[in-house]
Amino acid sequence: MNSRAVLILFLFVLWSLGSGWFYVVHIKEAYPPKEVVETKIEYPVSFLRGSSEAILGSSFETYKESLLTKLDSNEVLEIVGLYSEKEEYLDSVSNLGMERAHNFRLLFPSIAESSISYVSKTSEFADSIGQFEAVRYNVLVNSTYVQETPRGAVLYFPGAAKANLFNAKTKAYLLYLATEHKESVIDLTGHVYTEEPVGENYSAGLKLATEVQTYLINLGMSSYQVSAMSKGDTSPQNNEDTRSRVEVLINK
Repeated sequence: MNSRAVLILFLFVLWSLGSGWFYVVHIKEAYPPKEVVETKIEYPVSFLRGSSEAILGSSFETYKESLLTKLDSNEVLEIVGLYSEKEEYLDSVSNLGMERAHNFRLLFPSIAESSISYVSKTSEFADSIGQFEAVRYNVLVNSTYVQETPRGAVLYFPGAAKANLFNAKTKAYLLYLATEHKESVIDLTGHVYTEEPVGENYSAGLKLATEVQTYLINLGMSSYQVSAMSKGDTSPQNNEDTRSRVEVLINK
């Protein structure tokens, strides 16, 4: 290597050292790396891992007002308590999800107990999270034509003999069913009570269930997802309520 090449190499090393020093002393000092700030999510109502005691966030009052606004006097509030099978719960007798649902209910004393339904479901919470949202709710329709249940609904047809079976309430529920449960399997069971022979009521119940099935298929559901059957007049809800109805069972 000649002296010219040695000189060039020396100048390159010198330039590299000088550039590094300038970056560390001046540029990095002027623009220090930003600290990573962990964002903590605050829920209106949350629970600690393994606990059924509700913790209220700063937005709870707004959340409460929104819930009460959605709930009409003739509707049912379904409270779903969530829990993970990995959670250690000191009270081994009680169901943690159900305990959370009942404690959530205590936050709304103005709602009548007859307007509340409780459900417990398993869920998965990340091991790194110690506080999370472990309750959700659904407002179940409870009208003359549609009464939602935790597993589906009962559709009533006071004018089952008429050509136009579906009113606005029924259509709205069936649209919700086809949209929100488009991957679910739906079982429909028709019930019809008339003075006709048992066989006639069975056929009428099947026709009623098939009408609902066809409506759901027209909304985009597959015929393989929706089954229709009949119990005719063999399963009245009670001796006084003999309205024609279709029971909807949602299989997850």
